[in-house]
Amino acid sequence: PRLVSVRNPGPPGGGISNVVAVTAEYPVPFISSVLPPVVYVGGGTQEVSVNGTGFFGGVTTWTRDGVPLSVSHVNATLVKFMQADSPTGTFPLVATNPTPGGGSSAPVNIDVGFPPPILASATVDGISSVSFAAQQKTLICDGSGFVSGASVIHIDGNPVSTTY
Repeated sequence: PRLVSVRNPGPPGGGISNVVAVTAEYPVPFISSVLPPVVYVGGGTQEVSVNGTGFFGGVTTWTRDGVPLSVSHVNATLVKFMQADSPTGTFPLVATNPTPGGGSSAPVNIDVGFPPPILASATVDGISSVSFAAQQKTLICDGSGFVSGASVIHIDGNPVSTTY
């Protein structure tokens, strides 16, 4: 502990106060939320904000799935980091403060998943009204959230060979 007192100049008056012992300890960090709640594959590098309490710039260490993570400390309740594309899954995020006191936060998950696909149009050979006859045609789908090697086109609920 550190001994703290207050001194006022004098005379006249002044003097020194009583002494109080103070022990300064780091709190255990607490993560209350991660935004966005899902980071999407194929979206490039995305900024993630972590809200909570007990974050100290240059002191609090961070791990994502057990791997050290570099963060930008905004203040004691907010840090940000850049999430690069990664495989899909759920990855625990943990903040740790050193001793005295300190400790590790409860893990909060970062979900990495596929974006919701949005189909804007589907055309066959430039014709948007299609009659699927016996002959094979090329169906062209336009939209967003399509992930090469993962998104599959369905016709009447049945998957079809899909290329990009």
